[in-house]
Amino acid sequence: MDTASEKEIKILIAEGDPADAEMIENTLRKGGLNFSMERVTTRQGFADALDRFKPDIVLSDYKLPDFHGFSALRLVRTKHRYLPVIEIAGFIEEAAIDLMKAGASDYVLKDRLARLPTAVRRAIAEAEEQGERDYEAEVLHESAASLREAQRIAEVGSWEWIPESDTQLWSEELSRIFGRDPSLS
Repeated sequence: MDTASEKEIKILIAEGDPADAEMIENTLRKGGLNFSMERVTTRQGFADALDRFKPDIVLSDYKLPDFHGFSALRLVRTKHRYLPVIEIAGFIEEAAIDLMKAGASDYVLKDRLARLPTAVRRAIAEAEEQGERDYEAEVLHESAASLREAQRIAEVGSWEWIPESDTQLWSEELSRIFGRDPSLS
């Protein structure tokens, strides 16, 4: 992949071992990622860097001296709903499945780092897509609320016929105008 056309990714890495951090950085560079990276080794450093550095993705060692993968994931999710987190470990942990269920984007073994650049790209793309879907859903929800309020103010209603099920959906205002129970729509 051409790194000149790829936007720079900000990577926050929570890794206690400098040699492992260097290995991760080299793997990402070999994988063609255009990135800047900040490494932290403590819980407080991690929390501070989330706010100050504003990463696009977090790579977290599963076990650090004063916190672990679940702690890192919880810290991220309290403030950053869509920030992808990839857990990295030296060996397979039973907790890997639990981390994925809790919201980690991926789990990569240190002896299989070659897949890390692809995992980073995929996790960022998925997070962006989810953010866009949620934004679109919120806009749609706000639009529907605005329509309901406009119908209430204007004392007009609307209905929709769904041919596949031969049903009608009445707006709350139309139900009120005709004295019909809105739950029947």
